[in-house]
Formats: sequence, C-alpha cells, structure tokens
Amino acid sequence: MNKLFLEKSIGMLESDLEAGTISPSDIVSASIENIQELDPTYQAFVVSKQSVDDISLPNAGGTLSGIPVGIKDIYNTADFPTQMGSSLWEGFTPGNDARAVYNLKKEGAVIIGKTVTAEFAVHALNDRPPSVRPELVEGSCYATGLRQ
Repeated sequence: MNKLFLEKSIGMLESDLEAGTISPSDIVSASIENIQELDPTYQAFVVSKQSVDDISLPNAGGTLSGIPVGIKDIYNTADFPTQMGSSLWEGFTPGNDARAVYNLKKEGAVIIGKTVTAEFAVHALNDRPPSVRPELVEGSCYATGLRQ
C-alpha cells in the first residue's frame, strides 16, 4: 500500500506540489495504486481510473490542484457512468458534470472514480456486496491503531 495519504494531509500535498517536490501524476498514481490494492477488500468504488494515462491532469492554480477525489455515484460526471446504485441506470453516462463535480474540477481536483451508493441513495445496497468498514479489516491501519 502506498502510504502517501497516511503520511500527508491535503495541505501538505499542496505545499509539496507548490515546491515541486511531488507532481500531480505522483499523487494520482498513489491513489490508483491504493484503489487497485485495497478495493477488492473494501469494495468502495463502482468504477475507477486504472492508469494516470487515463486522466487529464489539471494545470496548477486551483486550491485542489492535483488532489484525487472519489465522487459518490449519485452525482453526474462526464467522465464516468452515473448509475445511482441501480441496475436500471447501468452504463448511463450523462455527458455533463453535477455542479459540485464541476466546482471540484474547476479547483483542479482529479476525479479518480465513483464510489458505491445505495440505490438512488435511499435504499439498501442491492446486488453488490456491501462496502467494508476499514476498522473491521484485520491488519488495516484503522484496526491496528496507526491512523490518528
């Protein structure tokens, strides 16, 4: 597991970006690496980017420039399907961003994927196995008390 996000806050990452000691590509790569390694256990993402090459990285300048963000699957995103946790909407790509997503992108955030939601954000999870709370996974940083 890449420990970048355990060791640094968003503010620290922004400072490192400004100083040039880390690049947006490095941060996004760490996020993708963690999703690929940990999501089979936690099942938090419906869909995510698989490579930095799949992402257009923002120009510097926004308050979230280069910071990866997962978007709940109830918000429209131009780059990902918006399925609202429902098989009725499977594969639907709206072609636009919700206002909240638009504002995140405007500030330079990198949308890394869509996170699981209950059907239409009001019902229980349907045919997907439920996401797993990190503190319940043996050996996780939460379970071992490393996260503070």
